[in-house]
Amino acid sequence: MCSSDLNGIIQVVDKNTKWQGGYVGLNSFGFGGVNTHVILRPQVDGGLRSLEKSIRQAPRLVTFCGRTEDGVINALKEVNRLQDPNVAYLLNAVNVSPTPGLHVRGFATWKSETVEISNDSQERGPLWFVFNGIGSQWVGMGRALLDVPVFNASIQRSAKTLKNEFNFKLMALLEDCNDETFAHPTNCFVSIAAIQIALVDTLSALGIRPNGVVGHSAGEIICAYADECLSAEQTIKAAYWRGQTLATINEGSDEQYGMAAVGLSWTEAKKMAPEGIYAACHNGADSVTVSGPKAQIQAFVQKLKEKKKAAKEVASCGIAFHSPYIAEASEKLLALLRDVIPEPKARSDSWISSSIPEKDWGSGLHSTLSANYIVNNFLSPVLFYDAVRKIPERSTIVEVGPSGLLRGLIKRAAPTCNAIALQSRDSKDAVADFINALGKLFLAQVNFDANALGRSASFPVPASTPSISPLVTWDHSTSWDVPVYGKVRQQNRN
Repeated sequence: MCSSDLNGIIQVVDKNTKWQGGYVGLNSFGFGGVNTHVILRPQVDGGLRSLEKSIRQAPRLVTFCGRTEDGVINALKEVNRLQDPNVAYLLNAVNVSPTPGLHVRGFATWKSETVEISNDSQERGPLWFVFNGIGSQWVGMGRALLDVPVFNASIQRSAKTLKNEFNFKLMALLEDCNDETFAHPTNCFVSIAAIQIALVDTLSALGIRPNGVVGHSAGEIICAYADECLSAEQTIKAAYWRGQTLATINEGSDEQYGMAAVGLSWTEAKKMAPEGIYAACHNGADSVTVSGPKAQIQAFVQKLKEKKKAAKEVASCGIAFHSPYIAEASEKLLALLRDVIPEPKARSDSWISSSIPEKDWGSGLHSTLSANYIVNNFLSPVLFYDAVRKIPERSTIVEVGPSGLLRGLIKRAAPTCNAIALQSRDSKDAVADFINALGKLFLAQVNFDANALGRSASFPVPASTPSISPLVTWDHSTSWDVPVYGKVRQQNRN
């Protein structure tokens, strides 16, 4: 026995002894030769945290992987029965990088009995973000998501930039707006862009980053942010100047302008549109948005309806986007954007342009993000359908914006892909929509840290936390013959 034993520093535990706290060493010697050693430390605060407080701040999404559907469903139901945020925290931490072979995935929204699962052993394609543009705005958008800490912090940063640079009050716009608010293009572009930046920041905090991006119209400005060509500050400034430039374009003119969605192919739209009306957005195989003087747009819509063709006017702030009617504003916008983006920056191959035809993809304009690129996007037709069709098969496509404006178009253009919208127009619970969309991303084999939504717990969890081991259950669906060696030996003796 060494001297430290004699001094009482180390004691041989040869009987049941009350534990006084402190570090604990665990040793496991496996039958197959695998030895594992772990040192565990207790909570540093020395006491059990308030369960009521933890529940209020709990993760609102719980993820789980297993080998059987019943096993995953039962585990998630048990988590909701326990109502212990620390259990949810543990499960989410385990499933940031699920174990290979556990191809059944499931998620549950916190305090809900709803459980969704996916049993798909085939590997999914890459993850793509699609950014929508004007038309995705709605009264109340983004307001509920301010309860998500990462989203809120991002909105506050954009609000600070807008207040300092332009005395533009973003928070007031989001918290107190009506239909008339979005009749002004600056309000539309700025609020949509701020929400999209915040959604990208939130997804990034969870560890969700795209393999590729596509933007529809002004959505390409947010592509520049996701592609790390622009900072958040540059992005929100670019959106502001786009809106301000367009806000003054029709001043002093008696002419009114508008847009309409028509059920025609791109070729048909260009052929059938009367003089003065332009095919502005190629949205789908049989979906085009046209721009022009309002009276002519209304007459064209009526003519198409008489021919039993789908056609309706769409809100556009009285502007004929992506047409020669806004060309006079291009020089002013270019000058303003050159102050925001003084130096071009190389675009990555993961950004599919929807404003430059594929035949011109080798051009200098296409290779960099610059003020010229954004002005070209401002003037040129939107080739969204062509861009989406370039997305690889079986990809997961996330529509990032205030609503799922483009989800139907995406599903038709990329039928093998899984299209998920982060938000819904006029949603009654935008946070629930967002959490549900994250759950569907998990089912689509996108791994992320669900705990990053709100740190309601931390390691080590309280000593009172139920063990998560019982949540992993045995699969008894298959019977196996196992020899009982004791009986075999007895039979041999006889």
